[in-house]
Amino acid sequence: MNIILIGGPGSGKSTYAEFITKEFGIDHIYPGELLRKEKEKGGEIAKRLKNLSRGEFAPNDIVLKLVKDAVAKAKNGFVFDGFPRYMQQVRDLEKEKIKIDRVVYLNVSEEEVIKRLTARGRADDTPEIIKNRTKLYKKETGPVVDYYRSKSGFIQVKAEGDTPEKIAQNIIDKIKMKPKSLKEFKEFISEGVYDPGIFKAFFLAGGPGSGKTFVTQSAFAGTGLKVVNSDNAFERGLKQANLSLQMPPEEEYFRDIIRRKAKMTAATALDTYVQGRLGLVIDATGRDYNLVNRQQSMLKAIGYDCYMVFVNTSLDVALERNKTRSRSIPDYIVKTSWEGVQQNIGGFQKIFKPQNMLIIDNNRSEKELVSNVLNQAARFIRSNMRTSPNNLIAKSWIARELEAKKIIW
Repeated sequence: MNIILIGGPGSGKSTYAEFITKEFGIDHIYPGELLRKEKEKGGEIAKRLKNLSRGEFAPNDIVLKLVKDAVAKAKNGFVFDGFPRYMQQVRDLEKEKIKIDRVVYLNVSEEEVIKRLTARGRADDTPEIIKNRTKLYKKETGPVVDYYRSKSGFIQVKAEGDTPEKIAQNIIDKIKMKPKSLKEFKEFISEGVYDPGIFKAFFLAGGPGSGKTFVTQSAFAGTGLKVVNSDNAFERGLKQANLSLQMPPEEEYFRDIIRRKAKMTAATALDTYVQGRLGLVIDATGRDYNLVNRQQSMLKAIGYDCYMVFVNTSLDVALERNKTRSRSIPDYIVKTSWEGVQQNIGGFQKIFKPQNMLIIDNNRSEKELVSNVLNQAARFIRSNMRTSPNNLIAKSWIARELEAKKIIW
């Protein structure tokens, strides 16, 4: 196991490096210690190091040679403590084909760094000097963290707020976890504060046979928005229970149990996505006005910009399309659902506002649907996704998250 441990003064690199080396039986490679031993030995390298000005970094070729020698001796692997420090050293590692399995970034707030370093009582550990040092270190090493952040095997740990033993155990547990594949990792880093649809929620409404599912799969394709829809879980549940997709009246009792479970599954998914303020597509019929109103109010209260795409059809078209669906429902249910959805159009316009609601006429052929309806929906979706969140609550949340993700050493 080959590990890079990144963190500046006050982050606890050496402390956690010792925990890691003990756990995995690997070598602790600390360039500062290697340079100190080289000075003590004497020789050409020692002479070059002796001539350095106070505060001047050791030449990169010397550091690289000492690191390479140490890696060659590390038969079971190693943990780099404070190396690489800048991008040239990253390139040197790759040129030398030194394999890295994990990169652990110790994230510590500036307040905590100042608290730790001023407690040492050194004359040069004043808050102002410490701030200048962290600023310089971020400038030099920030690109290194950003580079590894985009690769599989990157681990970020909050290295404060708990005992060193518990923090170390958290680091070790994360190191032992199987890293995500490159595809999974790219999906992972796009989420949270970096999610392209952050603080955007699109409600989709329309009765049976309106074409909502087709719009969801097509117009929202490639947006990265998280779809919340209980229909898939409901259909899976019907099949697992050997119930008919034709929805016969005699199976209504058992069908309702499965529907409630499916809705709970969708609600759990929604809660998970909202925790990271991810972009959403909430796909429902729109028949339950109170539910939509509650969800929209909740999302707005935490900073979301909310929109609605209403897919509209005539009752005759809805009844005709229902006959060709794999999960068809009795005509009277189609009619009841269609009437309920139609009654809510005015209410939806009031809570979403006309500029945030798109009503699509989907009474025509499949070909026209593709060329007109989808283009209309896609333009509406993408134009609203491109705008930055304008809610003060959202802006404050994003600012806090970005502050937490800053490279603090």
